Amino acid sequence: MPNAHTFEAYRLLREKLGDEATAALLQYIQEVTQTHVATKEDIYKLREETKEELYKLRDELKGDIATVRAEMYQIRDELKGDIATVRAEVYQIRDELKGDIAAVRAEMYQIRDELKRDIAQIREEMRSELFRVKAILYVVIALVVLSNPKVIDTLGRIVDFLK
Repeated sequence: MPNAHTFEAYRLLREKLGDEATAALLQYIQEVTQTHVATKEDIYKLREETKEELYKLRDELKGDIATVRAEMYQIRDELKGDIATVRAEVYQIRDELKGDIAAVRAEMYQIRDELKRDIAQIREEMRSELFRVKAILYVVIALVVLSNPKVIDTLGRIVDFLK
């Protein structure tokens, strides 16, 4: 819709360029504006198309997020199962080790008791052997003493004195 400024511009152009050149210039401007300028209707249409694309993208993203979330929950559940399996294996190994430790402990106590018995037996054997050695030593000393003529003479005098 032409306004006062448009008529004034047309008048000035017609004075400077003439009717034919002004008409050609205005026709060119009209063609360029029709092919290169967006109208409000074009902008509204583009806005609606953009909205539709954004809604589609949003819906796709929601679907992708839901898929990732489901995969994440599945992985979490798998990890929970794996953790439970590992935990059960650890408890089983712990129980086995407790049993092994108890067996080693019992064997150690058994060996200790056997060693105590062996030591007591060795002590007793040593005491017996020591007593036997002492007895033999006393007999040897007595034989040595009694085989000496001076000792026999001295013993005879002691016996006579005591009478």
